Amino acid sequence: RPAASYATPATLLRFDPLTELQSRGLAEGQTDVTVRGGVVENTGFKLGTVTIMDPQTGPYVAELPIDPALMSAPGIYKGIDNAVEGFNSAIATVSYAYRPITAGGLVSIGIGSDAHNAQSLRLGHVFSTRGGNEAAAALSVARADGDGSVPFGDYEFARYNLRLQHITDASRSDFIVAFQDKFFGWPGAYTGFASLPETDDTQTTLIAANHRRDTDGGWWEVGGYYRGLDDNYDFDRTTVESGTPGSFDHETRIMGIGLQGLHATGQVDWRYGAQITTDELVSSTDLTNGPFSDRDYATLTVVPSSSFELQSGRSLEVRAGATIDYSNRDGSEVLPLVGLTLKSASASGSTDISLEYAATSQLPGYTALKSNPTGLFGGNPLLGRELARQFALTVSHEADDWHGRAALFSREDDDLVDWTFATGAPFARQANAVDIDVIGLEMFISRQWDAVDIA
Repeated sequence: RPAASYATPATLLRFDPLTELQSRGLAEGQTDVTVRGGVVENTGFKLGTVTIMDPQTGPYVAELPIDPALMSAPGIYKGIDNAVEGFNSAIATVSYAYRPITAGGLVSIGIGSDAHNAQSLRLGHVFSTRGGNEAAAALSVARADGDGSVPFGDYEFARYNLRLQHITDASRSDFIVAFQDKFFGWPGAYTGFASLPETDDTQTTLIAANHRRDTDGGWWEVGGYYRGLDDNYDFDRTTVESGTPGSFDHETRIMGIGLQGLHATGQVDWRYGAQITTDELVSSTDLTNGPFSDRDYATLTVVPSSSFELQSGRSLEVRAGATIDYSNRDGSEVLPLVGLTLKSASASGSTDISLEYAATSQLPGYTALKSNPTGLFGGNPLLGRELARQFALTVSHEADDWHGRAALFSREDDDLVDWTFATGAPFARQANAVDIDVIGLEMFISRQWDAVDIA
């Protein structure tokens, strides 16, 4: 649990070894999440079947206004898994499932230094229905405020969640309505100049539904969502701007539907994922350049796989498929996916050696596309689709009480959108397309005992 706020999805990610968090003030205030040396917009956030993105800017991608206790622990998908599971997230997807609702409740009250105080309430109730099925409802309310650990580092948060769930032997349906009102101040939060007392005030509304059904040959899952975000950012709280250029007021909305599934036919398992999304920059005081303010996206990924038995208790799994990415503003891409996994089992445990190639793409947000071309956050309306091509060699071993994994990866990012600085204007930046080569090594080990787990 965080020391200075109520828990958010960013709270758990602070301790995940596969993610890097760059927070502005407290992590629950605003956090950029990166994986494998990417930039913040390369990481997507998924709830159930659908990736819930922010069309304006990467720093708001992690703004899921949901109590983490209502969701599963996050899974981090990379490579081929990211291509199937994710949407418009070239490097990785942070995925949450809907946690089964349990009966009971929790009340939390906290006080601390710098005038910090926080309260939260969570209630859950399970109803039995005909045929042995279950229906459940959960309510979560939380708030927090304080003066912060530095001058002009104050914050005031409030979040409201209502969840409904229906479970049968072969299916589960989930529905959530969530709202969050979040204000925080932090000197130099986005500009990097500590002399500027910046503030960010956002209101996020999320409505999402999900349905999953297990079948004899696998499973399928479908979901949809609506997300609206009102943003009022101020780089100097000592001045007053409202509704005029330089006041940085934005409103976005986005809707999407998604499909995920696995279907087995003979010796082939067909893994597939798809999502259709439409967004709109409803209004903005400063994102006024560029040729469009709404966009439609679609993606379809199909990855069939098959396993072949080898000698000495070993097997080889082969995966090969492709992703089709489409947008009515930027054209289409067909991207290949190939993977081989050698699996070995012995008395000491199981060992997997995987080699895979995954190509993925995504489109930049409206802050990069429609900001004025000069200034602190210069835009570029000529930006297009970003491509990431990644090779990865992964070795993992799992025994009764420990698990280890090492991954060596190499990635080429083509036309990656990031803010770059000009030599003659070191205090101004502009969104530009850059090519970056990334080489990295991940190592992870965990050990379990009766009373403690260490990772």
